[in-house]
Amino acid sequence: MDENSAEFVISLSRLIRGLTILFWGLPITLLVCVRTSVKERFELQPLDFFIPIVISAVLLVSIFLLGEFKKNEKSWIELLDRAKFFGIINLALSPFVYWRLKVPEISAFSVAVWLFFVSNTFFLLIINRIIQQLTKMLPENTLREDAKTYGNLNQYMLAALLVILILGYAGNGFKHLSMPLTDFLFLISRYYQWILTFVIVVPLAITMALLWKTKEVILTGIFVEACKNKSEILK
Repeated sequence: MDENSAEFVISLSRLIRGLTILFWGLPITLLVCVRTSVKERFELQPLDFFIPIVISAVLLVSIFLLGEFKKNEKSWIELLDRAKFFGIINLALSPFVYWRLKVPEISAFSVAVWLFFVSNTFFLLIINRIIQQLTKMLPENTLREDAKTYGNLNQYMLAALLVILILGYAGNGFKHLSMPLTDFLFLISRYYQWILTFVIVVPLAITMALLWKTKEVILTGIFVEACKNKSEILK
C-alpha cells in the first residue's frame, strides 16, 4: 500500500512537470521558430541552429513525463503515442528551420520547414485531445466542460491553420500561372508566415490556459491530497 501510494505521488509530480513544460515550451517554440524563419541569411548565428532542436526535444520529453501517469489507461497511452510520433518528427525536422535560410537554393529544405509547421500543428491538436482525456480522469466537472468546449474550438481553428498551410504551399507551386485563384494563393504564400502567426495565437493561448488550469487542479487538489494520505500511511 505504501509503495503504491508513493508511486502514485511520483507519477502525479511527473505529470505536473510535463504540463508545466508544455505550458512554457509551446509559446517559446512558436517565438523561436518564427523569429528564426524570418531572419536574413547574414543574420544567422550558430545558436539559431541549436535552439529549435533543444525546444523540440524538451517538448518531446514532456510527453514522456505525461506517460508516467495512468500507464494502464489505453486511450490515454494511445494519445500520448501519437504525440510522441509527431514530437519525434518535429525534432527531426527542426534543423531545417536554420538550414532553409542558410542554403535557400535547396528547395527540399523549404519543404521540410513546411512539414515542420504541419507536424507542429498536429502536435498542438493532439495536446488538446490529451488535455480533454486527462480532465476525464480528474474529479473536476468545470475543468472537464471547459476542456471539452475550448478543446473542440481549438481543433476547428487548428484545422483552419492546416488549410492555410496547404494554401500557402500551393501558392508557391503555382505562382508562375496567371489565374485569379493562383493569384490569391500566391498572396497567401507571400504573407503566410505572418498569417500563420496570427491564426495560431488564439488556439495556442487557449491551450496554454487549459494546461495551466489542469495543472493547478492537479497540484492544489489531487497531488496535495495524495501527499497527505502518504504522510498518514507513513505515520
